[in-house]
Amino acid sequence: MFSNGDAFEIFIDAEGSMCYTDKEGKKKKVRTNQKVIRVLPDVVQGASRGLKFATDSELFRATLPPAQQIWEANKKMDKYTGFSQSETEKITFEGLSKVVKDYEAFDKERAIKVERDHIVEVQIVSRAWDRANNGKQPNTRAILKCIRDSVNHLDNLNCTPGAVNMKKESAVRMFLRDYESTNGNGLRQNLLDYGVGPNTTRRICTTFEESANQIADKVQKEGRKVYDDFADEITSMIGYMKLD
Repeated sequence: MFSNGDAFEIFIDAEGSMCYTDKEGKKKKVRTNQKVIRVLPDVVQGASRGLKFATDSELFRATLPPAQQIWEANKKMDKYTGFSQSETEKITFEGLSKVVKDYEAFDKERAIKVERDHIVEVQIVSRAWDRANNGKQPNTRAILKCIRDSVNHLDNLNCTPGAVNMKKESAVRMFLRDYESTNGNGLRQNLLDYGVGPNTTRRICTTFEESANQIADKVQKEGRKVYDDFADEITSMIGYMKLD
């Protein structure tokens, strides 16, 4: 990694020169005025030959508990739709119209399959951490453990049909694209725009705010400033999401 924060895999070419592959896929030689910094072992390699700090997904993810354990924790109810476990597991493709619209192009098997979902998505947590941390702490598994445990706790998990999950994911991606510009409509409106029904949208937003606050509270108990900053950032994002 270079001292300016750009991270690439350094290799030695046939001529013995230190080189790297830039973001456009072109081979570049390391210049004499470029300081190379050794990257910590648990920084995860990206898929594009370069390196990245894996705060977008890998270091926050964990093996999720079985679906039945999530159902039990949620009193055998889908927190998004309000359907019981039995209703959710028996839902038909046509029955999805009770909770979403404009889903006809979805793969039928995926659309009705019950999926385990992070209520507050890993991508949201990653953005909050990046903004709060801003390079102050290395993105190691040890540093992120308390956040990872909170994100993957039963409090932040729900079982729901794939169609609902896919539309929620699309709404969250739109929110994240708009977040830095502050020009977006917020998560609630995004959900409606992507075809999530109004009652399901209301439940998702209520559940999202509750889970985000629980994550913030748990992390703050660690008593370190960077975690306090993370909790503040999560709270700030909730405000910008316009969940009310």
